[in-house]
This record gives sequence, C-alpha cells and structure tokens, in this order.
Amino acid sequence: MKTTICYFSGTGNSRHAADRLAEALAPAGLEPVVGLLASERPVVDADTVGIVFPIHAFTLPHVVEDFLERVEMPNATYVFALSTRECSGRVALRMDRLLRRRGRRLDSFYGVRGPQSYITVFPAATADHAEAMDRKLDVVVPTIVDAVGRRSQTIPKDGLVLGIVAGTLLRLMTWIYRRTDSYHLADRFYSDDRCTGCGTCETVCLSGRIRIEESTPVWDRAPACLQCFACLHYCPEQAVQIRSSRTERTGRFHFPGIGPKIIAEQKSPAAGG
Repeated sequence: MKTTICYFSGTGNSRHAADRLAEALAPAGLEPVVGLLASERPVVDADTVGIVFPIHAFTLPHVVEDFLERVEMPNATYVFALSTRECSGRVALRMDRLLRRRGRRLDSFYGVRGPQSYITVFPAATADHAEAMDRKLDVVVPTIVDAVGRRSQTIPKDGLVLGIVAGTLLRLMTWIYRRTDSYHLADRFYSDDRCTGCGTCETVCLSGRIRIEESTPVWDRAPACLQCFACLHYCPEQAVQIRSSRTERTGRFHFPGIGPKIIAEQKSPAAGG
C-alpha cells in the first residue's frame, strides 16, 4: 500500500505535521501542493492520500481549494485531511464536496491547534506554541494511523451553537476575506530600511511574485499571493512589513527546524522527506 502526504505550509507548521505523519505511516512520501499544481495535470498516485494545510479565514486556503479541484487520484482508496488550526466541521464538508466532483470522497478529518502566523491580528507565536502543537500531534497522529489502517470514516460535525456560528458569522467573514482578497493584503507588503537585500523573501515566496531589484524586494501584482506569510516570518532582519498593520511592532515565528530551504522546496514537484 502506497501512502502520500500532500501539504501546503508557509511558516512550517503544516510541513512539520506532514513530516510526523509520513514518519508514522512509513513508508510514505511527501508531495507539495504548490509543486503539484505546477503541472497541467496534477496526479497523486497512491492508495492512501493525506492532505495537510493551515486554515485561512476559517476555511481552506485558496491554493488547497485549487488543488482539490484539479488533482487526480486514480488509485486512492482512502483520503484524509489534517488542518494545523482547529476549525469548524464545514471545512471538512467543503473538502468532501470538492473531492466528490473528482470522483473521490474525504474519509476522515482532523485538526490540531498549531502556532498562529497571522500577526496582522494576533501576537507572534513562540517556541511554547510549537511544543504545544507537538503534544497534540502525539495524540492525533496515532489516531490517524489507526483510522488509516481500519479505513474508518470520521468526519466531524459541528454542535448546534458552533453550527449556527459557522453558518452565519464565520461564513460572512470568509466571504468578506475572499471578496476583498483579505482586505487587499497582497498589495501592502514592503521592506523597511533594515532590509539587506539577502533574497530570503524571494526564495520562500511560494507564488513566485517577489523579485530582488537593486538589492530591494519588489512584490509584483501577479501571480496571486498565496498569503502564506513566509516572506514576513522568514526575513532574517524582520524587515518585511505590511502597511496599515501591526507588523512593525510584532515579532516573527516559524516552526523550529523548518528553515527557508524546506519551505522553498514546495516549488518543486518532489519535496522529499
């Protein structure tokens, strides 16, 4: 039985979770969602497919939706997902609907609370948050391994109160986020006078929209920003900022041990283990 873990990760949380899963489900391969989408016809040839990703505005990141709409899984008999932020059950239902359009289904879904990277709103995460996530993975990963082995169907359902909130307030917030492209966040990146022109931001940019021009990063308007925040969190000088936000006053975070090279590997169809 062949297992492949597909993942999307901006600051390392989801890559770390994917690594943990691949180790527990060995032999298992890792494939980056971004790299797979570079192909006209993304194919995942495995019996068991896991999809690991963060939550953006209470729902799936755009790039993960695109992946689910395009990917072919000709031999998949079991598909599961793990989000590295806890979320409502409507995310699992959304994934299931997208997969069914491709002739598959979502068999099980899990969530863990990973470190927060959206520092335009929340404080920067710390090593303590990374350790807390690892403790949760200590519980969730064996649960997933057992479910994969038994081929069990486990799709979470929201309770009455959460269901009402998810179907109204959270749905509205997601709609606003998507209609405004997160309040035009992609157009507000810049580098301040601490920038050394090292090119790390260009290296980790998963959409390929950053280029270094005269030792200064330039954010092109196209292609679309994936809003992964890798350029923000991996800048060694904390020089990358977002206008009209609090980034000048906050720290930065990426998951310990997940360096910029590992993030940049996602732009290749084969990320390695």
